[in-house]
Amino acid sequence: MKKLLFSIFTVLSIFSFGQISLEHYNHDYLKDKKITILYFYTDWCAYCKIQEREIENNNDIKNSLNHNFYFIKLNAESRDEIIFLNEKYSPIIINNKVKTHSFVRNFAEDNENDSYPLWIFLDKDLKIIGKHSGLLSVKNLNKIFTQVKSINYN
Repeated sequence: MKKLLFSIFTVLSIFSFGQISLEHYNHDYLKDKKITILYFYTDWCAYCKIQEREIENNNDIKNSLNHNFYFIKLNAESRDEIIFLNEKYSPIIINNKVKTHSFVRNFAEDNENDSYPLWIFLDKDLKIIGKHSGLLSVKNLNKIFTQVKSINYN
């Protein structure tokens, strides 16, 4: 039983690198505005799994996500309704198939909707300051984090 619980905890912790729940974000952002990183993935995306593994295996990246930003990780094809700072976003379902969620479409251009992982960087006022679709190396993540942190303090 202990081994089973440890295994479950280990699996869950692999996917918990610093992301904040939307419920906590909606509360915390109003008290302490800082850079928000939206990370969109899909269940079928092999590059997303590689990206998450790279993040999980790098303590500098995890620490940066935990301490310097609000990091929100969301499935771009979620069937759940999303409430982001009192705005309600619904899934887009056509012929019982989930399409790109309306929350993702709010931040992404039409041609960006099909390329994952999708990173959206928002300043303290929730204006888009950067976007990237596709896999980011640890080196490039560190570089981007340094750049957006400097925006946070200007």
